[in-house]
Parts: sequence; C-alpha cells; structure tokens
Amino acid sequence: MRRVGLKQKVLILFTILLTVAVSFPAQAQLLGQVTTAKTLLPGTQDIGGFLGAFDHATTVFGQYRRGLSNSLDFGIQAGLVDHDGQGSDASFIIGGDLKYNVMSTGTDPFDMALDARTLYYDVGPVSLFSLGGSVIISRDYRLTQGSMLTPYGGVNIRMDHVSVDVGDIDFSSAIKRGQPGYLRAAAGDADNTELNIGGVGGVKWELSDLLDAFGEIVLDDDWGLVLGLNFKL
Repeated sequence: MRRVGLKQKVLILFTILLTVAVSFPAQAQLLGQVTTAKTLLPGTQDIGGFLGAFDHATTVFGQYRRGLSNSLDFGIQAGLVDHDGQGSDASFIIGGDLKYNVMSTGTDPFDMALDARTLYYDVGPVSLFSLGGSVIISRDYRLTQGSMLTPYGGVNIRMDHVSVDVGDIDFSSAIKRGQPGYLRAAAGDADNTELNIGGVGGVKWELSDLLDAFGEIVLDDDWGLVLGLNFKL
C-alpha cells in the first residue's frame, strides 16, 4: 500500500476542515482574512483598506502588516462595523493576527501558514471577543503580462464570547427581523461562549510592484464579500 506523505496529509486535513466549516453554524468573520499563506519579508510593510458586506453587517476597515522574519509576520486590523445597515449603531472593531509559514513553494507544491487571530467589537448592547487560529493555503501563479495571481483559502477555528445586555433587546422582534445568529443564540443569556468554525476563499491580484487587489468570500453563519486594495511599502 502506498504511503501517504506529509503534504498529502495536510491537504486532506485542510479539505476536511473546509467541508466542516461551510456546514457548521458560526458567527461571521467580519474582518475577513485579507492575507495569503506567504509571509512578508523581514522589515517590509503593507497598508490596506477594505470593505466587507455581510448578510447582517457592513464593515469598513484598514490593515497594517509587517514582516518579522522569513517565516513570520503580523497584522493589525481596525475599522467600523454597522449591524443595521444605516450607520446608527456603527462601532469600532479591532483585530490582530500572527502568521507563521510552515510550507513554501519551491520545495513544496503550495504555501501553507498557521495564523493566530483575535477580534473585538462592541455594538450597542452586544460585545464580541473572538480568539482562535486559521490554517491558510495559497499558491502564486505568474500571468503572461508579468503580474501575479494568488488564489487562497483558509479555515478558522475559534472561541466566540458574546456579552449581551438583555434588558436593552427585544429578542422576539430581533429574530423576526432576521438579526445575526449570535442574538438568537444569546436570547435570555447575558453571556455566551461557543466554538465556531468558518471558511474563507479568495484571490489576491498583484496589480503592480506597489499595489495588490483582494477579493474574498467569507463562508460563515453570516456569509459575506470582502474587497480591498493593499499598498506595499
């Protein structure tokens, strides 16, 4: 019987996690992923601006990334989240991640990274703190005109802690209006912590030596689309 190598095992594990992610009820990843599995070179920096449109929320945020070593970089994301679509409840949202590259093209068929991630926001009576990690796979493809196209995908496993001031919410009305899943889960419970799994699939397009475009689909309880531009410094 043919022995299964490490690369094949990793790809099988990633496929299983992605299959689970798209069928597992979860809170939305409101800052998306907006990074591939490849890490920035030491001392290099990226600054990006992004717009996320989800079933029950809209986000506008920026990201700063910096390379720490040949295999390690970090990112800080911050912006605004609006859950009613009208701006009346828009609130600050902040997140961060630390990404470690474990497989690289050249010696491996694709890039793969492990990414520790956290997120926090507070909207009206609801606050969310999320802590977990992602497995990211990507691969660069050089186009005929010289630019680079990089498809990527990620599976995010995390703990979401939701605190709700139940005295300020009419849950029956919120459910009828189709509010986000965490409101339904937290109805009658001021604090709720649960394990969630989500997935992200996207493409990074290198427009020039200084500019990248990102587009990704978030596969979560609140599905979403994240678009943006990234400037390489």
